[in-house]
Amino acid sequence: MGVTASSIALKEAGIEAPDGIITGTNYGCLEDTGIFLGKMVENKEQALNPTPFIHSTHNTIGSQIALLINCQGYNQTYTQGAFSFESALLDAILELKDNPNQSILAGGADENTANSHAIQKRFGIFRHGEMMVPELAIAAFQNHFEDAKKRGALPDGFQSLELGPGDSVLSGFVARAYGAERAWLVDAGPFAETDAESCRKTFEILVAQGKSLPPIAAATLQDAMAEANVVYLTEGTKSFAAIPNGSIAFFWSQVVLEHVHRAEFPALMRELKEVFRRHRSQPIARVISLINPMLRGWVNYFAVGHSSECFGHIKAWVEKKVRRHLAHAQKRRGFGWERWSRPWLYNTLKLFHGYRVRRDGPKVAPAG
Repeated sequence: MGVTASSIALKEAGIEAPDGIITGTNYGCLEDTGIFLGKMVENKEQALNPTPFIHSTHNTIGSQIALLINCQGYNQTYTQGAFSFESALLDAILELKDNPNQSILAGGADENTANSHAIQKRFGIFRHGEMMVPELAIAAFQNHFEDAKKRGALPDGFQSLELGPGDSVLSGFVARAYGAERAWLVDAGPFAETDAESCRKTFEILVAQGKSLPPIAAATLQDAMAEANVVYLTEGTKSFAAIPNGSIAFFWSQVVLEHVHRAEFPALMRELKEVFRRHRSQPIARVISLINPMLRGWVNYFAVGHSSECFGHIKAWVEKKVRRHLAHAQKRRGFGWERWSRPWLYNTLKLFHGYRVRRDGPKVAPAG
């Protein structure tokens, strides 16, 4: 995502390649670090794949950007703890003061993974957000809910979806109290607290406000969620495959995509490549049946905002892989641009085609 953000920034600035790249990061690429350390334990430090270690270094983002845009100028990465971005920005300012005519790409990137979240909690570094406080969780949902009603009527028994609930699932119970038949919560990892006391306090406040809630006898928060029809999914973009198409009438986020991994984009590419590799000898219909849910979930997760350029890259790449699969099956060369037209790929093979970006607008969508 850092590479994608840099591409967008350069495009908006009208710069093909800057004179220098300066980045700041506190912990570096934690996802790849976790993969490498996990494999080290699993394989007992034997026959380790060096690729995750190479990708885990702090200067990975700056290096990848430089390679992609062929920038051979000044490239620096700052790892000054919580002040890493500020250090990168200060360096960029000093560079521009020395030479005002040059252009510098400066930025900061850090990610929160399930492993890092668990470690930070264990050592008391992680601090919970406001959504753990029942009063604030209720107020946050109310604000989004009332705003949504102004934009259009919600159907009876609607289903709600919250992106990035973070450290609390309380908003799911609040959604049920406001008439949701089912509340979906989607995050990139199991970051939410499991204490049932906050849940009980939330119920007390909602009942005092006159909200009707079914009695819950469960002793644990997980059981309470099951009884209340609150679904907490923690596999990032993969989670959307579990949500029925067209079922969500109200979606919202207090902090949109707060826990999206930097590695989400290349991770999708790796998963798709693995599907094509493993099913190289299978009929194309079988391959498409496997990749369509993956693409649908990924696009749904990133459809809010400015992802059109990223979607276009994925769409073109998938088309190319499908053509290569067809050519291999028929022992043909090339990609068959004329033989297999784009409409034929989508209309006949039913390849996923819903690469639509949702701009700022109504947060209420019709159910069905």
